Amino acid sequence: MVNRPLPVINQDNRWHWEKLKEGIFVIQECAGCKTRRWPIAPVCYHCFSKEVELIQCEGIGTIDSWVVFHHSYYPYFADKLPYIVVQVKLAEGIRVTANLLNIDPSEVKIGMSVRLTYQQVLNSDVILPQFVPY
Repeated sequence: MVNRPLPVINQDNRWHWEKLKEGIFVIQECAGCKTRRWPIAPVCYHCFSKEVELIQCEGIGTIDSWVVFHHSYYPYFADKLPYIVVQVKLAEGIRVTANLLNIDPSEVKIGMSVRLTYQQVLNSDVILPQFVPY
């Protein structure tokens, strides 16, 4: 069995991965200027503040961009081809990149409504955020 590539979990992002185990997707919001940011960063890219608040996302958004992979760059994905990777603009204003599940690649459209779902990685305690049509 080939293992799936897993995210690097460290002190700066552990809170994110722990919240995913609860089925909650959270993002950072600068306590000073209220800029929301994703991906996770140690300081605000707008005002450079280190003060942060966590905002729970509803997980509803629309597809801004997408690609269908027909070639596997990691052995894990070899039997999962083709698979879809989307960039989704969430209602909270940030963009998230993840897989799109439960749809034929020919049906994917820019502007399509999607929602977050959570997928347990086999042989791991990691939960990955994924999208499904909504």
